[in-house]
Amino acid sequence: MNHFFDSLFLEVGGALSDDGSAAGGTSPGGRVPFGVWVHGRYDTAGAVRSVLAIAGALPWRQAAGVLEVLGEVDADARAAAHELGATLAALVAD
Repeated sequence: MNHFFDSLFLEVGGALSDDGSAAGGTSPGGRVPFGVWVHGRYDTAGAVRSVLAIAGALPWRQAAGVLEVLGEVDADARAAAHELGATLAALVAD
């Protein structure tokens, strides 16, 4: 994911300030909805913090709460991921 953001940040609507730091980008169609699903064995806090910080500099809006899954990915986690995907699909289909 880090490679994606590093490689495509400006191409997906990110913007940089004069000092090189991230600045809120723009998108012709308005703010694009996004969701986050993070899986970790014992902790997901750092990953969530990193993704939300980067997304804050893009013309995106968080459309659902972060789905954090610790340990094994079970049926409940898969159902929650499907729900997150369905929410995002409905929002971008508008």
